[in-house]
Amino acid sequence: MKNIFCIASILFIFIGCSSTYKVTNFPSKEKFYEEFNDTFKEKEARVTLVNDSSFMASDGTIIKDSSLVLYIKLVEKNNNGFALSSIADLSYDRDDYQKASILLKNNCRITAENVKIVKDSIYFVELKNIITTTTIPISEVKTTSYTNKWKGLVWGSINGLLSGGIIGYLLGKTAMPKPSKVQGGGHDESEDVSGLLLGSVAGFVSGGCAGYILGYPITYEFDK
Repeated sequence: MKNIFCIASILFIFIGCSSTYKVTNFPSKEKFYEEFNDTFKEKEARVTLVNDSSFMASDGTIIKDSSLVLYIKLVEKNNNGFALSSIADLSYDRDDYQKASILLKNNCRITAENVKIVKDSIYFVELKNIITTTTIPISEVKTTSYTNKWKGLVWGSINGLLSGGIIGYLLGKTAMPKPSKVQGGGHDESEDVSGLLLGSVAGFVSGGCAGYILGYPITYEFDK
């Protein structure tokens, strides 16, 4: 029960843990756009429209010419094949032997999957990372957000330290007295200190882990 109570208390702290930036927080709309572009140009972001539909921009997003430009990373797959004599090196992925890196003698490197060697030829599905763009008028955008894992780690560690210490201290205060103290009715104050220290350490570690996993939400809110 103690562990459940501690975990629940730490997770409770994360409710509402976020930063929201509005146009009114900046000297001008241009400054808001400039800060937005510096923040989101290379981050995976969730874009929510005024109709509450949402989707992901996997490779960043920027504001350009009164529109939100979303960069979305896709993997293009094409069937391909070469003569084995044109291959300089073939390295299979350690985690997935269906995938490989193929180096041609002209120094061109190819990422491939479903590699098959038949007699003097090699056949495979070539994988290419491509970036596509989608443009949305700013007037249709409600919010754009991302999660900062490192900020979540710091926030979680600090809050875990404080909440864990408080919980540990309270548990120490309510602990049953030791047999040597029962007759005298006293309370061993060392249990308070031990509970405070143990709770702080446990809260710092668990809070930091939870903060990194959950991340710290950062949201930019657009005027409707």
